[in-house]
Amino acid sequence: MKKSEFYDVIVIGAGHAGCEAARAASNKGASTLLLTTSLDTIAVLAGSATFEKNLPEFKELKRLRGLMPLVASKYTTKTNGLTMLDAWQYPIEVKYLLEKTSNLHLKQDRVTNISLSGKNIVLKTWAKQIFIAKAVVVATGNNILTQSLNMSGINNIFFAKQINGEENFVRVALQGLMVGKDAALRALGKQGVPRGTREAVSREQ
Repeated sequence: MKKSEFYDVIVIGAGHAGCEAARAASNKGASTLLLTTSLDTIAVLAGSATFEKNLPEFKELKRLRGLMPLVASKYTTKTNGLTMLDAWQYPIEVKYLLEKTSNLHLKQDRVTNISLSGKNIVLKTWAKQIFIAKAVVVATGNNILTQSLNMSGINNIFFAKQINGEENFVRVALQGLMVGKDAALRALGKQGVPRGTREAVSREQ
């Protein structure tokens, strides 16, 4: 077993929600680890990559300086009145920006077990690594529904992405960003009000 590593926030999954969550947590000053099963598939676009720039969620992402609007400003095309993300350049640019983010670390591994140790969360991985965090964001896309974005009874485990039944990738990204901020604030002891699935796509107060 390798030596344990400690972080304020660990984000599991590097899709749209996970990437936004990890960057948001880091930007709040939390030491953050983004865990993904493959560093080559970070922010890969699955299915349609088109959206409307007038979507309230996209405007909110832009206001909050999320990754998606930042990259979309460089790598998009217009088609039938919709905006289409460049499926090749988008994940490359997102990964590049994540690698440049202070306090953020990217690792390739698969989580096999999640447990509690006092106020901390302990993750064990396929590579026999142990990661310990004050807050965890699960953004793997598994269909485990919960009314709140944090696990009932465990205030420092948060869920985002399709795990909450959300499928629109712009809303997913916004949800990830806001959950990442919540997780960082919880980990740093500054704030901690669980955000429901509907609240996650409404304007941040």
